[in-house]
Amino acid sequence: MSSDSTQTAEGHTPERAMQQTAADRKYADIIDLPRPEMHHQRMDPLNRAKIFAPFDALRGFDEEIDEVDRQNSVDSSEEYTDEDFST
Repeated sequence: MSSDSTQTAEGHTPERAMQQTAADRKYADIIDLPRPEMHHQRMDPLNRAKIFAPFDALRGFDEEIDEVDRQNSVDSSEEYTDEDFST
């Protein structure tokens, strides 16, 4: 980089401004066009966040799994003796 600290409006040094990259050439016909006008209002940030909130794709699935776990669980409050396991 040169010792000259002057920059163009885009923030490039004069040397960089003179070099044309492949992207510059590819988009040369549209790079200086104004941004398109928006045809709708921007979404409120709170409502926008709701779009990306997690959702329950299998509604009720977690509750069903919990119920099966409850039905199949062993009551650990009972104490077993060796007689319980003998054949």
